[in-house]
Amino acid sequence: MIILSNILVMILEVLYYSLFMKFAKKDGKLYKYIILFSISTLIVGLINSENFSSYLVFVLASYIGLKYIVRTKASIYDILIILLMLLLNITIELPFYLIFYKLIHFNHYVMVLLFELVKLLVVFIIKYKLRINYVKFKKIWDDNRFTLRYISTTIIYSYVIITIALKIFEIFDR
Repeated sequence: MIILSNILVMILEVLYYSLFMKFAKKDGKLYKYIILFSISTLIVGLINSENFSSYLVFVLASYIGLKYIVRTKASIYDILIILLMLLLNITIELPFYLIFYKLIHFNHYVMVLLFELVKLLVVFIIKYKLRINYVKFKKIWDDNRFTLRYISTTIIYSYVIITIALKIFEIFDR
């Protein structure tokens, strides 16, 4: 049962990543994104998903996969989009984790499946905004404006801080 639920969570996670990037870029086929993020997720799983370096490997594998698996024009800007995708992932999971797992003591597997379903719902809700904002910020990025570079750095630091907070909560939970 545990293996089946882990596989289901991985499938939903890959679907979240694939849909996010497909809706944002509108470039490439969905099945190629699914292959890309399946490979990236498996690589991270083989490395050790509890380690911060696995996030770096995921981002780099995803970026390389955008170029060679999906065959889209990938730039450093796409690394920012991947980080935004991960930041949204963590931003959705952290409050749910605190509410459902810490306060209500929900079943772990039910809670994780709930996270995944909520993330998919959020991606479907914001799918049109993803593309509009992707194009808008890509133009600003290409103009090499300092503000977007500053915002990018802030997003990266926010992602790191939120991820560390989530890991700290997991450590104290053991």
